[in-house]
Amino acid sequence: ENYQITNDDLINDTVTKLSQSNFELIQKLAEKDQEIKKISETNFLKPRVENEHHLQQLISEKEVIRNELLKSQEPEPTIIIGLGTSGLYILENVQRLFYETYRKNKPDNLQYIYIDTNENCIPAETPLGNEIQRVFISLDNMTEMIAEIKSSCNNPTWVHDPKVALPGGLGAGGIRACGRLALWGKNIQANNFSNVIHAINHAYVNVMDITSNNSNHATKPTVFVTGSLTGGTAGGIFIDIGYLIRHLIQGIKELYGLFLLPKEPTVVGGLEVMYGNAFAALKDLEYYNKIQSRYIEKWPNGFQKEFEVPPYELVQLMSQENQDGDLTMSSLHQLYKMAGLYLFLNIIGLKQHRIERLVDGAGKINSLLGIFGLTAIQFPKTQIQELISSQLSIVLLNRLTDKSQYWLNGHQHHMSRASIKQNATVFFDTILRKASTVLNKPEGIDLLVSIDKDDIRIRNGEIKGSSVEFIISMFTSTSNNNYYSLVDNNSKSILNIIRDGIYEQVDSGLQSTENLYFAKYILEDIVECIEIKLDYWTSIGLSSLAQDWDNKLLTLVLAYTHNTDRSAIEHDSFLKVGLNTIFDLMKIHLSIKTLIDVSNHISHGKSKWDNSDNNLPTLPFLDDVIKGLNLLIDNDNASKNTGTSFPRRVDDIKRDINDTTMPILRVYPSHSFTTECENAMQIYIQKVGDIRSMTEIIHQRNIFQYFREKMSEKFHKKIYLDFLEGFSFKLDAFTCIQDFSVTDYIQRNPNVGIKIAKKASSPFLKVNKVLSPGPYLPRCILGRDSNEIGNVLSAFQTHSFNNFNNGVDSIKALPELKNIIIFYDEKIIFSSIDDLSYIQLMKDAYENVPGTSGDKSLTTEMWKDLRSAYSTH
Repeated sequence: ENYQITNDDLINDTVTKLSQSNFELIQKLAEKDQEIKKISETNFLKPRVENEHHLQQLISEKEVIRNELLKSQEPEPTIIIGLGTSGLYILENVQRLFYETYRKNKPDNLQYIYIDTNENCIPAETPLGNEIQRVFISLDNMTEMIAEIKSSCNNPTWVHDPKVALPGGLGAGGIRACGRLALWGKNIQANNFSNVIHAINHAYVNVMDITSNNSNHATKPTVFVTGSLTGGTAGGIFIDIGYLIRHLIQGIKELYGLFLLPKEPTVVGGLEVMYGNAFAALKDLEYYNKIQSRYIEKWPNGFQKEFEVPPYELVQLMSQENQDGDLTMSSLHQLYKMAGLYLFLNIIGLKQHRIERLVDGAGKINSLLGIFGLTAIQFPKTQIQELISSQLSIVLLNRLTDKSQYWLNGHQHHMSRASIKQNATVFFDTILRKASTVLNKPEGIDLLVSIDKDDIRIRNGEIKGSSVEFIISMFTSTSNNNYYSLVDNNSKSILNIIRDGIYEQVDSGLQSTENLYFAKYILEDIVECIEIKLDYWTSIGLSSLAQDWDNKLLTLVLAYTHNTDRSAIEHDSFLKVGLNTIFDLMKIHLSIKTLIDVSNHISHGKSKWDNSDNNLPTLPFLDDVIKGLNLLIDNDNASKNTGTSFPRRVDDIKRDINDTTMPILRVYPSHSFTTECENAMQIYIQKVGDIRSMTEIIHQRNIFQYFREKMSEKFHKKIYLDFLEGFSFKLDAFTCIQDFSVTDYIQRNPNVGIKIAKKASSPFLKVNKVLSPGPYLPRCILGRDSNEIGNVLSAFQTHSFNNFNNGVDSIKALPELKNIIIFYDEKIIFSSIDDLSYIQLMKDAYENVPGTSGDKSLTTEMWKDLRSAYSTH
């Protein structure tokens, strides 16, 4: 129903402008959706395996069509460059929004680059992994870096010895010149400047290669640069990066900045570095935005560069508070999220709408600095889906790592160690008998028959020499052509039988119970059985050493050939039993080394056949898997905010949903996030069952093999992503969470919609200016369908709210924007940075040494040097 669009709608929709081929793809997608919906609704009534296969086939077919549709609608080639830690967090939000909307981390012709001086900051992943390319610009060996730059770059005046010691790899320390030094410098670790150039060039080539055959695309990519001006990295390099992009992408027209500022402070004390840095960065930007200013530098690669244009076509600024002074966002996390939403919307269509409006106003808009307001009403379907996926993952992980309970045939059982041990003992005795039997017939020769014949020959006097010597020759380790050598040459069969038998036993236990401790206990008990057996064999004088065997053999032969006190009949029988006993003991002797190897492998993961075709699991392997899985469900890990875990993700989602300071109003069919989650969970359980199983994640694959593949690298993260994506995929396939028409909600609750829409007219920065609407400034409502947006506008006008005109300029339809309506209002306000309402506080922080610094040797000039990175003040 989400794709039921008539042909007339498509022809008349001048905003989306979908082609006939796109319409056909949408119709095909709708048909597949209907098939999937039909089968998912009756899933629990059909045989599970048969239905699962059919469903997977339909979903695969749908994804092929969907990818073809998305490819036909991909945006213009775009590069987003995040500077510093804040830039990374913004990129992560862009990537997550793409995943939540399109089930892919980015379109093919979009590239993410993240540049930072902090070695420990690694991009977070979506369930599909990560597409953000990281460029670490190292500050190690700063003394050498400074000397190199001074000698090779005409001794630039901004380069000065840092007044604060910076630990290597921990970032620019809030010193803007250090951020710039990191960009320009090179050390034993890397040539930072060359690496950044390579990353930008690589991204440029990639996005243009993807679109080279599409004449509808621009000849140059759009580039966005983003980060915070309060720190040392982004604040130190954002001017250079703008001009570096202009150098690398000659003739670029669409180069934009989105930079974060701190909110208006109640008290500056303790925050002087942050506000001083922001002021200095704004002054640098203001300087290069002037017509008479020029950027003249000799770069580390030897290029003498001179630009007479601003670094960016337009720079948007935003903070946590809005024009009215309200704290629109209570945390930096929310600020990063809204910045990410702004960039995401620009990439998927808002930028084109904005540029069309701004072009219409050419000559009437002269500012290079701007702000905007952005609010939304949303049914958070993706958050519900991810929360339920996380909760389902926790249940399954608890099943896998439960020490005392396991599920079998739909029933929960107590894990009895005595029962497992008893079964292991029976199994081990059986597998040893099987191995012994196989050793009786190497290469098709029945050795028991041969030994019987030799027994007859001995008793009939058909042998030459002493019977003692003859029997010793049959079983001694010193001969290459006797029973010993035949069995020894066949010893690998013992290994294969024991190893394969143990694997089948443990694997069967794991596959049936899906409990790693159950499998671990089986292995532990098998090792115990081996040790008991080895101890017994040692007690009767057997070992794996050939010399020990030969000594034992002599004793046995003498005992079985001594007939002084026996009749002839008894002697004959006694000799036959003796030969068979010697043969059995010889097989045990030749099996001891194999059992020792198997025991060592299981217990310690060490054996001579580690690199052979071996599937036998080990106790260290199971311990590592259990430890890794426990990290994903560790509540302490979640509370300490370290690492990735499902409880932490659940807490993050709930915190985000419950935060009422976000400029996004969440609405629900049931009026409750909790109720929606409970409903979705009940539907999933009804359709799939109430017992979680690994088949929901890996289908019919082997559990051991799955964990072995994941253990090779980044086990913790790979399992997290697999489980999250696996359950999300199922929830989506079984339609456990229905879409909710936000436009219908607004029509039923127009006053709520008007309240949220009004907030968009108060942009994310407090300025000393009345922000009147301009006829050429972008102001629009974004949603999935132009008719639905028109209905919202009509409802607003009925209630005398006319901030958004009911015309094409106020409507931006983006078909993938389901379950959300977005209000966007852009302002071009800065004639100078003095328009910022708290600019004087920032200036004071820049010009005055903090009284709390504690460093009496820190002069005003030294303090300002630490805040400055460009020779513009």
